[in-house]
Formats: sequence, structure tokens, C-alpha cells
Amino acid sequence: MRPTTSLVSLQQLAIFLGVSGTILAILQYGPQIYKTYHAGLVGALSLGTMAIQVPGSVLFVISIAIRPGTNWTSWIPYAVTGAMQGALLVCLLSHDCTVLTTR
Repeated sequence: MRPTTSLVSLQQLAIFLGVSGTILAILQYGPQIYKTYHAGLVGALSLGTMAIQVPGSVLFVISIAIRPGTNWTSWIPYAVTGAMQGALLVCLLSHDCTVLTTR
């Protein structure tokens, strides 16, 4: 069965939105990761919040990825966001460990 024009257009829109969401996630988290890593300042970031968000992101991505009928554009923005939250969590943990060992 050949897909209709509207189905192809909808798939193209889904790809565009998935890639756009991924790029926006990188633009959102990239500067925060850079600043946190290089300055060694955690600012208002909460270790507890990040420790809950990162595993939650993993579970959310898995729940979307295993659904029938979904493609990579459905879950990749959430996977990238979760990975970047994980990078921030590593920065937070390394900074907190450094602060504790220097006291």
C-alpha cells in the first residue's frame, strides 16, 4: 500500500519537529553545562532534582521508544535532553565531591 500525500507530509513534519526539538535542547542545556563545568559553580541547580530527573528521563525515553509505531523522531529530543541533564548531574556531583574534599 502506497502512503498518501498527507501521511508523507505528516511524517516529514514529525521529522522536522523531532530534529528541531533536539537542536533546541542542545541550545538550552549546552551553555549551562559549559558554564557549570568551567566555572565550577552550581548556582541554583539542585542535586536532588537532577537525581530524580535523569532516571525519569531514561524511563520516559524507553516508554516512548518501545511503543509500536514510533520512530526515532518521537524519542530522540527526550534522549538528548536526558543525556544533557545527566552531564549536568555529573558536573554537580564532581563539584560537590571537590568541595567536600577541600574542606
